[in-house]
Amino acid sequence: MKIAQSMRKKFTVFTCLLVVICLSLTSCKKDNDNNPKEPPGSTNDNPKPGDNPPTVANPTNVYDVEVVKGVGTGATLYVATDGNDGAAGTITAPLKTLNKAVSLVKPGGIIIMRAGTYQGAVINTGFGTADAWVTLKAAPGESVTLQGNPRGSSVATIYFYTSSCDEYAPAGSVCASAYWRIKGLKIMSTSAGGADANAVKIDMPHVQIDSCNLCCAVPDIIKIVRTANNVAILNSEIYADPAIVKPGGNSQGIDITGADNIRVIGNYLHDLPDVAMYAKGNARKPIFACNRINNTGFGSASGGYCAIMLGQQTDENRLVDGPYESYDGLVVNNIISNVSGAALAASSSSNSRFYHNTCYMTALRSHSGMLISTEGGIGYTPNKGIEFVNNVFIQSATRPRIITSTDREYTKPTEGPLVFKNNIYWSSGTAPTFIWIPKFYNEKPFDQWQAAFKDIYGGTDLSLNNVNPLLTLAPNNFEPQAGSAAIKGAATGYATYDYSGKKRTGTPTIGAIEIN
Repeated sequence: MKIAQSMRKKFTVFTCLLVVICLSLTSCKKDNDNNPKEPPGSTNDNPKPGDNPPTVANPTNVYDVEVVKGVGTGATLYVATDGNDGAAGTITAPLKTLNKAVSLVKPGGIIIMRAGTYQGAVINTGFGTADAWVTLKAAPGESVTLQGNPRGSSVATIYFYTSSCDEYAPAGSVCASAYWRIKGLKIMSTSAGGADANAVKIDMPHVQIDSCNLCCAVPDIIKIVRTANNVAILNSEIYADPAIVKPGGNSQGIDITGADNIRVIGNYLHDLPDVAMYAKGNARKPIFACNRINNTGFGSASGGYCAIMLGQQTDENRLVDGPYESYDGLVVNNIISNVSGAALAASSSSNSRFYHNTCYMTALRSHSGMLISTEGGIGYTPNKGIEFVNNVFIQSATRPRIITSTDREYTKPTEGPLVFKNNIYWSSGTAPTFIWIPKFYNEKPFDQWQAAFKDIYGGTDLSLNNVNPLLTLAPNNFEPQAGSAAIKGAATGYATYDYSGKKRTGTPTIGAIEIN
């Protein structure tokens, strides 16, 4: 399931606006279904993203990404493979290692790396300030790869760490801030790496990874922990490549545990064996916007792994800020295809919002297009408040499931309010099905789902069921065609921009791509 190398180009950030458990009781990633390993739509017939997506400015910063300030107000240091760590660090007398540059850089400084392959570094000094960020980038037009860390194979290639941010720091410790941006590098881990050898691990606040190529780790590609608030992952390509590093059995794309105000925007995630991205462990106000996720969750022979999750499962002793895995999460304008598990999942979370996403051929092995579960939280906490509005779900005829809920430990999957509005549900060749536990455990048609929804929550699913959204589905294109019910079919006020930054006006289009 490896995507051709020609498809591994940088996925440029887009601007847009506001806007788990399984049916078994073991893990959100497993399923009792016995499905074929390669169901229809799982390989060559699945559309791939374009090589050169449009670049759209974000003048109003609708996702509230932290503004990087003071770049270049400090000295610039150069690093080259033929440099010398005793040199001055100028363009004519460059340093040899990133470690040395980190030890010398000052607030507002820039580290420019010349072409070549280098070891990474633990960023535990050389921090910027709120008004003078440090920038690490490749020289214009030159390719730079970071792989491995001089401190050993058990350390992430790039690791933002300071003892004041350690979870075992003494009471009253104030976590230092990094104020770093890394731009335009390839960052890889090594096959010798263990559980902490991520491509990037972030333990500190105020870090941005922008326009990078991130791959090839035994654990998660990117790990963001509780003390790493206000981190942004932008414009980057994130994937696994077993030919370089065989991923472990629990390798995700982006794992956010307990951090607040994380922004994951405009990235291209593909060929990941497990969950593509999630926020759990009391994470607050995460935003996943305008990402393209393709060909993920096929890391085991039969298990199913979700694309985007608000919540999942964290050890209860680490849930120190409340009972929910995530709070006030927003998932908007993402395009998701060819996923073994659910496209969109809420698991023991509060106020989860899923708007204007386009989901094609998901839940190919487990779950449904939408999963509402009680896998995590304290005592398997039910969700509280979920909205699915203006999304498109196209499911395989062999697995036409649109919604699955779970009742781990016999708890209700979610407390209200629960909103389903102006979504499109479609499965070619058969009518979509729904599972709502504990009301019914087997697949039921839309009218029985409606009756259950009204009985439990007093609501109505105001979506278009068994309606073909007429997406183009040609390579590089998920646009609705003329005559699609998606066009001018959305509820207003949920997203000002679309996946590629196009302004939504009047009555907008359902799904991630706006058709004016």
